[in-house]
Amino acid sequence: MNALPRSADYWIGCELLRVADAADVLGISPKTLRRWIASGRVAAVRLGRLVRIAPEEIHRLRSRGLAR
Repeated sequence: MNALPRSADYWIGCELLRVADAADVLGISPKTLRRWIASGRVAAVRLGRLVRIAPEEIHRLRSRGLAR
């Protein structure tokens, strides 16, 4: 899984999205989003067992036309 290229201080107070919420925003299934994360197509942050996605990554995907 790719980590977003930011220092740890950047993420303090940042609103990260759950996979299900990010998938809903992108108009894809959570399973598809998890596959994209596993393949490195989408950057995500792992917090223990939890996987979260930064809003900037959602904007990047939408601007490249990879989601609705």
